[in-house]
Amino acid sequence: PSCTSIGFIKSLKIKDYKILNTSFLFFKSEKEKKKIHEAYRETEKLILNIYEKLKSYQEPLSETELSIYIKNYLINKNLFWSFEPRVAFNKNTSNIHHKPTETKQKPELIMLDIGVIKNKYCSDITVMFVNKNKKQLIRQIQTIDQIKQNIHTFISKNLEKITYKDIDEFARKEFIKNNLEKYMYSNFHALSHSIGRKVHEYIPENLIFPKKTKYSYFTIEPAIYTKDYGIRLEDTIEINHNTGEAKRLNSISSFFLF
Repeated sequence: PSCTSIGFIKSLKIKDYKILNTSFLFFKSEKEKKKIHEAYRETEKLILNIYEKLKSYQEPLSETELSIYIKNYLINKNLFWSFEPRVAFNKNTSNIHHKPTETKQKPELIMLDIGVIKNKYCSDITVMFVNKNKKQLIRQIQTIDQIKQNIHTFISKNLEKITYKDIDEFARKEFIKNNLEKYMYSNFHALSHSIGRKVHEYIPENLIFPKKTKYSYFTIEPAIYTKDYGIRLEDTIEINHNTGEAKRLNSISSFFLF
C-alpha cells in the first residue's frame, strides 16, 4: 500500500514509524546529494589545512587548542560543526569517549573526528595523523586502511544482494583474519551510520540496498582500540540506486604522516 494512504498510516504500530520515517531520511535526492558533497568538500579542506599546520608545528600542543582552532576555522568560513570535534592525542586515542583536555604534549598520534554543516546537511570524517618515524603505528594504520578498502570492494561487488548486516559480518571476519578480534570496533561501536540532515541517521540492520532513482549515504568506520592507542578510519559510501554503483565519497587519504 502507498505510504500516503490514511488507512495504512493508521494501521502502523509505534515501532513501524521509525522505519517509515528513516526510509525517507536514508534515501536522498539529487539536490540533497549536492549538499552532502559540499559539506564533505569543506571538511576535507579543513583536514588538509590542519595537516599543513602539523607538518611545521614544533611546540607542545593541547587537544583543546586544536579543537578551538577547528571551530575558529569554521566560523571564519561561515560554517558550523555538525558535532563537537573529537580530538585525541597519543594514548587518549584508545578512549572512544575521550574529550579534549588542556594538557600540552607532543602529539605523535592524533585521531581527528570532525564534521561540518553546510546548507543544513552534515559530514562526518575520522582521520589519523601519525609521526612519520612511528613505523609500527604506521603499519597498523595501513592494515586498518586495507580492511576499509576490502569492505568497499565487498559492497561494490555485492550491492544488489547484500544487507547492512552482511557488510558488518564481512568486516568482522576481516579483523579476525588479521588477529585483531580482541581490539576491533564491534567491541565498542557500530561499523556504520547513515548521514544527511543528521550526523547519525538510522540504518535498519536487514536493509537490502534497492535500485531506486535516489542516493544513499552511510559511513564505514573500521577501528581498533588497545590500551596504548586507538585507530579509526571513517569513510562515507555513496550509493547510486539508479546505476547500482557504490563509491567512496571522501576524496582525501584517511591518514597522514607528519
